[in-house]
Amino acid sequence: MASAYGNRPPNRRKPPPRRADMPGWVWALVGLTVGLAVAAYVYITRPVDPMPVVATPRGSAPEPDTSPTPSPRQFSFYELLPKQPEVVVDPRPIEEPTAAAPVPAPTASSTEYWVQVAAYRSADDAERQKAALALLGEEAVIEKVTIDGRETFYRVRLGPVKGLNAAQALSQSVNRNGFDSMVVKVQ
Repeated sequence: MASAYGNRPPNRRKPPPRRADMPGWVWALVGLTVGLAVAAYVYITRPVDPMPVVATPRGSAPEPDTSPTPSPRQFSFYELLPKQPEVVVDPRPIEEPTAAAPVPAPTASSTEYWVQVAAYRSADDAERQKAALALLGEEAVIEKVTIDGRETFYRVRLGPVKGLNAAQALSQSVNRNGFDSMVVKVQ
């Protein structure tokens, strides 16, 4: 007996035509364009709070502002400054006195100065700075300072150095190696 399937002609249906796929960069460009269009629409249609316009008739005084005023900040700078045992020195080199000017007493050379390289809130940062200065051959000191009983700083300093000229020379040497420093007078 012959099978009902054996005499059938093979399925000759054509496969659907393959559509040409667009490259990925085209889809990215389309997505970017749509995204920018949505962003522009949202930006344009956002609500805008206009500034209130207060019209006062001529000759009348404006109403006083009854909004609460913020209290002025209390700075303790003016109380702290006189208590500080140091003075920042002008970084410019000292000019040689002229013949007409009287020569000051040599007591300035006995004054001690520190060269402060940095001040950090973290002791680890101060230790790193001290190590960097040690690579230059400079022995730094870390000084812990608490300001106003709240903030603690770690100062990285070189010295003490006797005489302003020696302190300024040390400061310039440190500055040439990429550090910012300042000369501080010890009182």
